[in-house]
Amino acid sequence: MSSLLRLMLIVLLNEVYARMIPDTEVILLPVWDLKGAREIPLTFKAFGQIIQLNLRRNDNMVSPQFQVWKHNANDIMEELPQLNAPNPCYYLHKSPAGSAAISFCQQHGLHGLVFLENATLEITPLRNGFAPSALLVNDRYVKQEVNLPLGEPHVVKRSPPRLSVDPDFEMHRHRIRDTQENLVLELAVFFDEAAYRLFSPFLDEDDEKIRDMLLAYVNGIQALYHHPSLGVSIDISLIRLDIIQRQPFDLPHFGGERGNLLDSFCNYANARNPPENDRSRHWDIGLYVTGLDLYAVENGRRNGATMGLATVGGICIPRYSCVIAELGVTDQLGKPYPSAGFTSVYIAAHEIGHK
Repeated sequence: MSSLLRLMLIVLLNEVYARMIPDTEVILLPVWDLKGAREIPLTFKAFGQIIQLNLRRNDNMVSPQFQVWKHNANDIMEELPQLNAPNPCYYLHKSPAGSAAISFCQQHGLHGLVFLENATLEITPLRNGFAPSALLVNDRYVKQEVNLPLGEPHVVKRSPPRLSVDPDFEMHRHRIRDTQENLVLELAVFFDEAAYRLFSPFLDEDDEKIRDMLLAYVNGIQALYHHPSLGVSIDISLIRLDIIQRQPFDLPHFGGERGNLLDSFCNYANARNPPENDRSRHWDIGLYVTGLDLYAVENGRRNGATMGLATVGGICIPRYSCVIAELGVTDQLGKPYPSAGFTSVYIAAHEIGHK
Protein backbone atom coordinates (compact mmCIF):
# COMPACT_ATOMS: atom_id res chain seq x y z
CA MET A 1 0.00 0.00 0.00
CA SER A 2 1.33 3.46 -0.88
CA SER A 3 2.07 6.03 1.78
CA LEU A 4 -0.73 8.21 0.41
CA LEU A 5 -3.31 5.47 0.86
CA ARG A 6 -2.02 4.74 4.33
CA LEU A 7 -2.33 8.40 5.20
CA MET A 8 -5.89 8.39 3.89
CA LEU A 9 -6.61 5.44 6.18
CA ILE A 10 -5.39 7.48 9.15
CA VAL A 11 -7.69 10.33 8.13
CA LEU A 12 -10.59 7.87 7.90
CA LEU A 13 -9.79 6.47 11.33
CA ASN A 14 -9.68 9.97 12.75
CA GLU A 15 -13.14 10.70 11.37
CA VAL A 16 -14.53 7.44 12.76
CA TYR A 17 -13.03 8.06 16.19
CA ALA A 18 -14.33 11.64 16.23
CA ARG A 19 -17.86 10.47 15.44
CA MET A 20 -17.98 7.44 17.72
CA ILE A 21 -15.72 8.47 20.61
CA PRO A 22 -15.91 12.17 21.59
CA ASP A 23 -12.70 14.02 22.41
CA THR A 24 -10.54 11.48 20.59
CA GLU A 25 -8.14 11.96 17.69
CA VAL A 26 -5.66 9.81 15.79
CA ILE A 27 -2.31 11.48 15.13
CA LEU A 28 1.09 10.45 13.78
CA LEU A 29 4.06 10.52 16.13
CA PRO A 30 7.69 9.74 15.25
CA VAL A 31 9.29 6.45 16.22
CA TRP A 32 12.28 7.06 18.49
CA ASP A 33 15.46 5.07 18.82
CA LEU A 34 16.43 6.32 22.25
CA LYS A 35 19.84 4.75 22.85
CA GLY A 36 19.96 6.36 26.27
CA ALA A 37 18.98 9.85 25.12
CA ARG A 38 18.72 12.23 28.07
CA GLU A 39 16.52 14.72 26.23
CA ILE A 40 13.88 14.28 23.53
CA PRO A 41 11.98 17.14 21.84
CA LEU A 42 8.45 16.15 20.88
CA THR A 43 5.99 18.38 19.01
CA PHE A 44 2.55 17.38 17.77
CA LYS A 45 -0.85 18.86 17.04
CA ALA A 46 -4.00 17.61 18.74
CA PHE A 47 -7.46 19.16 18.90
CA GLY A 48 -6.21 22.21 17.02
CA GLN A 49 -3.45 22.92 19.53
CA ILE A 50 0.31 22.66 19.03
CA ILE A 51 1.89 20.77 21.92
CA GLN A 52 5.63 21.20 22.45
CA LEU A 53 7.32 18.93 24.96
CA ASN A 54 10.94 19.10 26.04
CA LEU A 55 11.28 15.67 27.57
CA ARG A 56 14.05 14.80 30.00
CA ARG A 57 14.80 11.29 31.14
CA ASN A 58 13.58 10.67 34.68
CA ASP A 59 16.75 9.29 36.23
CA ASN A 60 15.57 9.95 39.77
CA MET A 61 12.32 7.99 39.83
CA VAL A 62 13.98 4.75 40.94
CA SER A 63 16.28 4.84 43.96
CA PRO A 64 19.72 3.19 43.71
CA GLN A 65 18.43 0.93 46.51
CA PHE A 66 15.25 0.03 44.62
CA GLN A 67 14.02 -3.53 45.15
CA VAL A 68 11.21 -5.57 43.62
CA TRP A 69 9.57 -8.23 45.77
CA LYS A 70 6.85 -10.74 44.99
CA HIS A 71 4.43 -12.55 47.28
CA ASN A 72 4.01 -15.53 45.00
CA ALA A 73 1.25 -18.09 44.49
CA ASN A 74 2.94 -20.40 47.02
CA ASP A 75 2.54 -17.77 49.74
CA ILE A 76 6.29 -17.10 49.75
CA MET A 77 7.89 -13.65 49.65
CA GLU A 78 10.83 -13.55 47.24
CA GLU A 79 13.03 -10.80 45.89
CA LEU A 80 13.19 -10.43 42.11
CA PRO A 81 16.70 -8.95 41.71
CA GLN A 82 16.51 -9.22 37.92
CA LEU A 83 13.83 -6.51 38.01
CA ASN A 84 15.73 -4.07 40.24
CA ALA A 85 17.30 -2.17 37.32
CA PRO A 86 14.55 -1.08 34.88
CA ASN A 87 15.28 0.39 31.47
CA PRO A 88 15.74 4.19 31.44
CA CYS A 89 12.74 4.81 29.19
CA TYR A 90 10.60 7.16 31.32
CA TYR A 91 10.59 10.87 30.54
CA LEU A 92 9.17 14.05 32.06
CA HIS A 93 8.31 17.50 30.76
CA LYS A 94 7.88 20.59 32.91
CA SER A 95 7.11 24.14 31.80
CA PRO A 96 4.99 27.11 32.91
CA ALA A 97 2.21 25.74 30.68
CA GLY A 98 2.00 22.26 32.19
CA SER A 99 3.75 18.95 32.69
CA ALA A 100 3.88 15.53 31.04
CA ALA A 101 4.97 11.94 31.62
CA ILE A 102 5.93 9.88 28.57
CA SER A 103 7.09 6.27 28.39
CA PHE A 104 9.09 4.89 25.45
CA CYS A 105 9.42 1.42 26.97
CA GLN A 106 7.31 -0.50 24.46
CA GLN A 107 7.74 -1.06 20.76
CA HIS A 108 5.57 0.63 18.16
CA GLY A 109 5.02 3.91 19.92
CA LEU A 110 4.87 5.84 23.14
CA HIS A 111 2.48 6.03 26.07
CA GLY A 112 1.92 9.12 28.14
CA LEU A 113 -0.06 11.83 29.84
CA VAL A 114 0.09 15.55 29.11
CA PHE A 115 -1.32 17.82 31.82
CA LEU A 116 -2.25 21.17 30.29
CA GLU A 117 -3.94 24.14 31.89
CA ASN A 118 -7.30 23.43 30.27
CA ALA A 119 -7.19 19.69 29.53
CA THR A 120 -5.43 16.40 30.07
CA LEU A 121 -4.31 14.29 27.11
CA GLU A 122 -3.73 10.55 27.22
CA ILE A 123 -1.59 9.13 24.38
CA THR A 124 -1.44 5.45 23.42
CA PRO A 125 -0.31 3.65 20.25
CA LEU A 126 -3.19 2.84 17.91
CA ARG A 127 -2.15 -0.81 18.03
CA ASN A 128 -2.97 -0.91 21.74
CA GLY A 129 -5.91 1.44 21.83
CA PHE A 130 -7.69 0.12 18.75
CA ALA A 131 -11.12 -1.39 19.38
CA PRO A 132 -12.05 -3.54 16.35
CA SER A 133 -15.60 -4.19 17.51
CA ALA A 134 -16.28 -0.49 17.75
CA LEU A 135 -14.98 0.56 14.35
CA LEU A 136 -15.69 -0.25 10.75
CA VAL A 137 -12.08 -0.97 9.81
CA ASN A 138 -10.47 -4.37 10.31
CA ASP A 139 -8.08 -4.33 13.29
CA ARG A 140 -5.64 -6.84 11.84
CA TYR A 141 -5.52 -4.87 8.60
CA VAL A 142 -4.63 -1.71 10.46
CA LYS A 143 -1.94 -3.39 12.57
CA GLN A 144 -0.26 -4.84 9.50
CA GLU A 145 -0.69 -2.03 7.03
CA VAL A 146 -0.51 1.26 8.92
CA ASN A 147 3.26 1.70 9.08
CA LEU A 148 3.84 5.17 7.76
CA PRO A 149 7.28 6.65 7.18
CA LEU A 150 5.81 9.81 8.70
CA GLY A 151 5.39 8.08 12.05
CA GLU A 152 3.24 5.66 14.00
CA PRO A 153 -0.48 6.30 14.54
CA HIS A 154 -1.46 7.11 18.12
CA VAL A 155 -4.78 7.69 19.80
CA VAL A 156 -5.08 10.90 21.82
CA LYS A 157 -7.93 11.18 24.31
CA ARG A 158 -8.84 14.50 25.85
CA SER A 159 -10.37 14.97 29.27
CA PRO A 160 -11.21 18.06 31.33
CA PRO A 161 -8.52 18.99 33.85
CA ARG A 162 -8.97 17.44 37.28
CA LEU A 163 -5.95 18.97 38.94
CA SER A 164 -6.76 21.07 41.97
CA VAL A 165 -4.66 22.04 44.95
CA ASP A 166 -5.79 20.19 48.06
CA PRO A 167 -6.39 22.52 51.04
CA ASP A 168 -4.05 20.41 53.18
CA PHE A 169 -1.28 20.77 50.59
CA GLU A 170 -2.00 24.50 50.33
CA MET A 171 -1.19 25.00 54.02
CA HIS A 172 2.19 23.27 53.68
CA ARG A 173 3.06 24.80 50.32
CA HIS A 174 3.65 28.29 51.72
CA ARG A 175 6.18 26.89 54.19
CA ILE A 176 8.31 25.15 51.59
CA ARG A 177 7.96 27.35 48.50
CA ASP A 178 11.11 29.34 49.25
CA THR A 179 13.28 26.40 50.26
CA GLN A 180 16.47 25.83 48.30
CA GLU A 181 16.47 22.11 49.03
CA ASN A 182 15.45 19.47 46.54
CA LEU A 183 12.23 18.02 47.92
CA VAL A 184 12.13 14.24 47.53
CA LEU A 185 9.32 11.89 48.51
CA GLU A 186 10.50 8.31 49.03
CA LEU A 187 7.76 5.89 48.04
CA ALA A 188 6.98 2.19 48.31
CA VAL A 189 4.25 0.68 46.10
CA PHE A 190 2.26 -2.46 46.92
CA PHE A 191 0.29 -3.97 44.02
CA ASP A 192 -2.37 -6.22 45.53
CA GLU A 193 -3.75 -9.60 44.48
CA ALA A 194 -6.95 -8.13 43.05
CA ALA A 195 -4.94 -5.80 40.80
CA TYR A 196 -2.58 -8.62 39.87
CA ARG A 197 -5.49 -10.81 38.78
CA LEU A 198 -6.96 -7.92 36.83
CA PHE A 199 -3.86 -6.87 34.90
CA SER A 200 -1.59 -9.90 34.61
CA PRO A 201 -3.65 -11.64 31.87
CA PHE A 202 -3.18 -8.56 29.67
CA LEU A 203 0.55 -8.46 30.45
CA ASP A 204 1.31 -12.09 29.58
CA GLU A 205 1.64 -13.00 33.28
CA ASP A 206 5.00 -11.23 33.03
CA ASP A 207 6.30 -9.57 36.22
CA GLU A 208 8.64 -7.35 34.21
CA LYS A 209 5.69 -5.93 32.27
CA ILE A 210 3.79 -5.41 35.52
CA ARG A 211 6.78 -3.53 36.90
CA ASP A 212 7.00 -1.37 33.78
CA MET A 213 3.29 -0.54 33.96
CA LEU A 214 3.62 0.53 37.59
CA LEU A 215 6.72 2.61 36.87
CA ALA A 216 4.77 4.44 34.16
CA TYR A 217 2.00 4.97 36.74
CA VAL A 218 4.50 6.45 39.23
CA ASN A 219 6.02 8.59 36.47
CA GLY A 220 2.55 10.01 35.84
CA ILE A 221 2.18 10.84 39.54
CA GLN A 222 5.59 12.49 39.37
CA ALA A 223 4.48 14.69 36.46
CA LEU A 224 1.53 15.93 38.52
CA TYR A 225 3.88 16.93 41.32
CA HIS A 226 5.83 18.96 38.76
CA HIS A 227 2.74 20.80 37.53
CA PRO A 228 3.21 24.59 37.75
CA SER A 229 -0.16 25.10 39.45
CA LEU A 230 1.23 23.51 42.63
CA GLY A 231 3.90 26.17 42.99
CA VAL A 232 6.34 23.61 44.40
CA SER A 233 8.04 20.71 42.62
CA ILE A 234 8.46 17.45 44.52
CA ASP A 235 10.48 14.54 43.18
CA ILE A 236 9.44 10.94 43.79
CA SER A 237 12.02 8.25 44.48
CA LEU A 238 10.70 4.70 44.40
CA ILE A 239 12.33 2.59 47.10
CA ARG A 240 10.39 -0.64 46.87
CA LEU A 241 7.78 -2.40 44.73
CA ASP A 242 5.81 -5.38 46.02
CA ILE A 243 3.89 -7.49 43.48
CA ILE A 244 1.28 -9.51 45.35
CA GLN A 245 0.17 -12.59 43.46
CA ARG A 246 -1.38 -14.09 46.59
CA GLN A 247 -2.74 -11.84 49.34
CA PRO A 248 -0.70 -12.27 52.56
CA PHE A 249 -2.63 -13.54 55.58
CA ASP A 250 -1.53 -10.48 57.57
CA LEU A 251 -2.84 -8.10 54.89
CA PRO A 252 -6.61 -8.77 54.79
CA HIS A 253 -8.45 -6.61 52.26
CA PHE A 254 -11.98 -6.73 53.77
CA GLY A 255 -13.47 -6.85 50.29
CA GLY A 256 -12.48 -3.23 49.70
CA GLU A 257 -14.15 -1.65 52.76
CA ARG A 258 -12.03 1.47 52.82
CA GLY A 259 -11.51 2.09 56.54
CA ASN A 260 -10.57 -1.46 57.45
CA LEU A 261 -8.39 -1.87 54.36
CA LEU A 262 -6.47 1.33 55.10
CA ASP A 263 -5.85 0.21 58.68
CA SER A 264 -4.81 -3.24 57.48
CA PHE A 265 -2.34 -1.85 54.97
CA CYS A 266 -0.93 0.72 57.40
CA ASN A 267 -0.16 -2.06 59.89
CA TYR A 268 1.38 -4.24 57.17
CA ALA A 269 3.53 -1.48 55.65
CA ASN A 270 4.66 -0.09 59.00
CA ALA A 271 5.87 -3.53 60.09
CA ARG A 272 8.07 -3.76 56.98
CA ASN A 273 9.34 -0.20 56.73
CA PRO A 274 12.92 0.02 58.05
CA PRO A 275 13.52 2.67 60.74
CA GLU A 276 14.37 6.18 59.64
CA ASN A 277 18.01 5.76 60.58
CA ASP A 278 18.24 3.20 57.75
CA ARG A 279 17.72 5.83 55.07
CA SER A 280 18.75 3.50 52.25
CA ARG A 281 15.62 1.34 52.62
CA HIS A 282 13.19 3.54 54.57
CA TRP A 283 10.24 5.07 52.71
CA ASP A 284 8.14 8.11 53.57
CA ILE A 285 4.81 6.83 52.23
CA GLY A 286 3.48 3.41 51.30
CA LEU A 287 0.99 3.33 48.40
CA TYR A 288 -1.39 0.36 48.18
CA VAL A 289 -2.61 -0.04 44.61
CA THR A 290 -5.74 -2.18 44.52
CA GLY A 291 -7.98 -3.75 41.92
CA LEU A 292 -10.83 -3.80 44.43
CA ASP A 293 -13.76 -1.40 44.29
CA LEU A 294 -13.29 0.62 47.46
CA TYR A 295 -16.46 1.39 49.37
CA ALA A 296 -17.89 2.67 52.64
CA VAL A 297 -21.09 1.71 54.42
CA GLU A 298 -23.27 4.78 54.93
CA ASN A 299 -26.71 4.59 56.51
CA GLY A 300 -26.63 0.85 56.10
CA ARG A 301 -25.94 1.03 52.37
CA ARG A 302 -22.77 0.39 50.40
CA ASN A 303 -21.33 3.52 48.76
CA GLY A 304 -18.71 2.82 46.10
CA ALA A 305 -17.83 6.45 45.37
CA THR A 306 -14.49 6.16 47.19
CA MET A 307 -11.47 5.79 44.89
CA GLY A 308 -8.73 6.36 47.46
CA LEU A 309 -8.16 7.07 51.14
CA ALA A 310 -5.46 8.49 53.39
CA THR A 311 -5.06 9.86 56.90
CA VAL A 312 -4.56 13.63 56.63
CA GLY A 313 -1.12 14.70 57.82
CA GLY A 314 0.06 11.17 58.49
CA ILE A 315 3.46 11.32 56.79
CA CYS A 316 5.24 12.23 60.02
CA ILE A 317 3.54 9.44 61.96
CA PRO A 318 4.90 6.02 60.89
CA ARG A 319 1.63 4.32 61.75
CA TYR A 320 -0.27 6.51 59.27
CA SER A 321 2.25 7.11 56.47
CA CYS A 322 0.15 5.05 54.07
CA VAL A 323 -2.51 5.55 51.37
CA ILE A 324 -4.75 3.29 49.30
CA ALA A 325 -5.88 3.93 45.71
CA GLU A 326 -7.89 2.09 43.07
CA LEU A 327 -6.48 1.12 39.69
CA GLY A 328 -8.43 -0.52 36.87
CA VAL A 329 -11.69 -0.95 38.77
CA THR A 330 -15.06 -1.61 37.13
CA ASP A 331 -18.53 -1.64 38.65
CA GLN A 332 -20.90 -4.61 38.83
CA LEU A 333 -21.96 -4.00 35.23
CA GLY A 334 -18.38 -3.96 33.98
CA LYS A 335 -18.32 -0.19 33.42
CA PRO A 336 -14.95 1.39 34.25
CA TYR A 337 -14.81 3.83 37.14
CA PRO A 338 -12.69 6.96 36.63
CA SER A 339 -9.89 5.13 38.45
CA ALA A 340 -9.74 2.64 35.58
CA GLY A 341 -8.12 5.13 33.19
CA PHE A 342 -5.47 7.78 33.37
CA THR A 343 -7.45 9.45 36.17
CA SER A 344 -5.82 6.83 38.40
CA VAL A 345 -2.71 8.99 38.69
CA TYR A 346 -4.85 11.90 39.88
CA ILE A 347 -6.35 9.71 42.57
CA ALA A 348 -2.98 8.50 43.85
CA ALA A 349 -1.46 11.99 43.69
CA HIS A 350 -4.46 13.44 45.53
CA GLU A 351 -4.26 10.89 48.33
CA ILE A 352 -0.49 11.31 48.66
CA GLY A 353 -1.13 15.07 48.86
CA HIS A 354 -3.16 14.52 52.03
CA LYS A 355 0.00 13.39 53.76
